[in-house]
Order: sequence, then structure tokens, then C-alpha cells
Amino acid sequence: MRPALRWALGFSTLISAGAVLWLDGEESPVSPSETASTIPTRATPAGESVPSAGTLPRSLPGQILKATAQDPFASAALAPALAVSPPAPPPPEPPRPPPLAYHYLGQMMDPSGKKIVYLTKGDRDIQASVGTQLEDGYVVESITASAIRVLHTATQTRLDIFIPTTAESPQ
Repeated sequence: MRPALRWALGFSTLISAGAVLWLDGEESPVSPSETASTIPTRATPAGESVPSAGTLPRSLPGQILKATAQDPFASAALAPALAVSPPAPPPPEPPRPPPLAYHYLGQMMDPSGKKIVYLTKGDRDIQASVGTQLEDGYVVESITASAIRVLHTATQTRLDIFIPTTAESPQ
């Protein structure tokens, strides 16, 4: 702690203690009788006494309630419910193609310059080129350096079978 702050805190402590000791020796500037006369009181019905400020009343005055014209606990008449038609069912989901179970196996160029790829499905190897009909309704649509695009003819969904680069190819 910095010395200037320490001195300021010490000085304020001494001033506070001096003020408390100086005021403790004097009498209170307000007497209890003055305090009781300045407390606001509420109007009471005739015949009831108002307790003094220092004592508590034996019982509180009862609250007077007026009689009501209707039973507050009776259920209120509800308006008739409106006929609401159920919401329309959501449109059916478009059909999805079956999962593509083909994986890239390899590729080569035939003597005429046509690219042939080999795909595998489970334990079967399949030779494919552009236009080849595969099982499950797929047709080979195109072959690029990075993917084989197949088309599911029933749903017109296009999917890609990715061709790994030479660094990613299994040895």
C-alpha cells in the first residue's frame, strides 16, 4: 500500500472515532415524546383506542367486507369452442436413392483411348465406363480425374464416387 493512501486512511479513521466519541456523550436531540406525536396514525372507527407508539395492540381491527352479488368461486360460463379443422398433413418426403455401395478400385485406358474404371461392391469387381448401367438403378454419367459421377435414374439424384490421388491410393 502506498504511504499517502495509508496516511489518508489513518486520518479518516481518527476523525470518525472522534465524531462517535463526541456525539456519544450528548443527549439525543429528539425526545421519545416528540417522536410518538410525529408518527402518523390512521383513522379508527369510533370507540377503538389507538395504541401508543411503544406498545403493540392485542388484536388488529377486523376488515369489513361487503357482500357480493355473485359467488366468486362459481365457474364462469365459457364461450362455445370454435370448430377448428386439423392442420393439413405435411407433404410426403421425396423418395431417396438407395445407399451407394460402390467404391473406386482402379482405372485404365483401353487401346481406343476410352477410360475404364473398376468399381467394387462388396466382394464383386465391376468394370464401368460412361453410360454403364449399375445395380440399384444407377448409371455412370461421367468420369473425371477426381470423381465418378453416377445418376440414380428413378430420383434423378447425382452422387460422386471420389477417386483418390496417387499419394492416397492403396499399395
